[in-house]
Amino acid sequence: MIITPKVKDKVLSYLVNYQDFEFKSSFSKISNEIGIESKTLQWILNDFEELNLCTVKGDYSNDIVRLSVTVKASDLFLRGGFTAKEHVYQQGLLKLEKELEQLCNKFPGKFDFVNTILGGINTIKLFFA
Repeated sequence: MIITPKVKDKVLSYLVNYQDFEFKSSFSKISNEIGIESKTLQWILNDFEELNLCTVKGDYSNDIVRLSVTVKASDLFLRGGFTAKEHVYQQGLLKLEKELEQLCNKFPGKFDFVNTILGGINTIKLFFA
């Protein structure tokens, strides 16, 4: 399964809209309420911990976890979440591509290596199509 920004945003929304910023719950209950597989939720929560969006205490296998959500998670949610970050990233790639194309057109033959960079940007864009 590919974990998309939309899937991450579902988890982020659940966490920041919970009654409290620190709570104890059944891991399987959270997974069911969000509507994603337990393993996927575990991967996302591990990623969220690395991003300092939350901390997870407990053992997934025992099904009880204590989650602490950070203000950083709330800020990210209010700014549009991972979907908005992805959009900004894509727009940055498009801007870079246009600027490089303008440079190539302005100085034909001088920046052959730029075509290599443009090819790389086009390859990256395929992942987001």
